[in-house]
Amino acid sequence: MARPRLAPDARRAQIVKASMALFARKGFSGTTSRALARAAGVSEALIFRLFPTKRALYTAIIQRTIASVERPYDAPGGDRLPDRDVFLRLAGDLLARVRRNDAFLRLLMYAGLEGHALSDLYYEAHVARLIGHLRRRIASGTRAGRYRAVDPVLAARAFMGMLVHYATAQALFARGRWPDLPVDRVARTFVDLFFSGLERGGRP
Repeated sequence: MARPRLAPDARRAQIVKASMALFARKGFSGTTSRALARAAGVSEALIFRLFPTKRALYTAIIQRTIASVERPYDAPGGDRLPDRDVFLRLAGDLLARVRRNDAFLRLLMYAGLEGHALSDLYYEAHVARLIGHLRRRIASGTRAGRYRAVDPVLAARAFMGMLVHYATAQALFARGRWPDLPVDRVARTFVDLFFSGLERGGRP
């Protein structure tokens, strides 16, 4: 049966989705163009017509993921949201995203271990920006007297560390060991713990 004809953008999206799963299992170095074509159900020639190099395909995966990440503080009026609401939305979004599909988390780990420059692309476009936003909120709250005098960068990284460790452990090690708790419960627990230590008058 002939392969159904898709518009170029739809075909690119199909290839990107299939390739992400393969890169997540085998890494950049361990994934061949033949395997990519087989996973996407297309010819190698078509892949190279849409993505001239394997790096171009890898970059498309990173960029597609960056574009899909929700940033509550970028939405209209997001800068007026209370700090807890922003932290809670970010926590819920990150945990839900990894639970739905941990392929991108695994792909980033491979990229970092292989020393691939594309891990830096995601870090600069999303992680550094996110930590910068959290840092500014924490610093602003400290100046206003709401929060303890802490290093805002370390505090922001500590908050992200809770989320990333939980998501990573659930994806890689939790099979049959730890239950998959509701995302909103996990997010709210981590936010409450974080602000209990950050807010003046909170329990140390």
